[in-house]
Amino acid sequence: MKKFILIITFLISGCSENISHYYPTYQDASEHQLFVRGWLPNILPESTTEINVNNDLDLDVSTGSFVIAKHDLTTFVSQLTPINNRRRFFEYSLGRSRWTFEIEENGLVSYILSTN
Repeated sequence: MKKFILIITFLISGCSENISHYYPTYQDASEHQLFVRGWLPNILPESTTEINVNNDLDLDVSTGSFVIAKHDLTTFVSQLTPINNRRRFFEYSLGRSRWTFEIEENGLVSYILSTN
């Protein structure tokens, strides 16, 4: 019985398809077609760095983070919709994709991408 439980546990844990990548610069992310494929919105400024992308292909959800240079932060935020008048939380939608962002004053941005 223990063998059976171990095998089932192994099979279930092996079924999830999570893919994580790190891109040091905007250019690296662009070369890997993250914007073309829709994993990141094309409104990110070229000063964006330290891009972490975590895709759960089974759930069709992506999470991650990146850093935007302070001089580009205001322009980036101006393209977003505030969520419930909360200072740090914003949304951006394009087609069926919706990104929810949490933005820190130092330029660190965390996000969740979901589809409608």
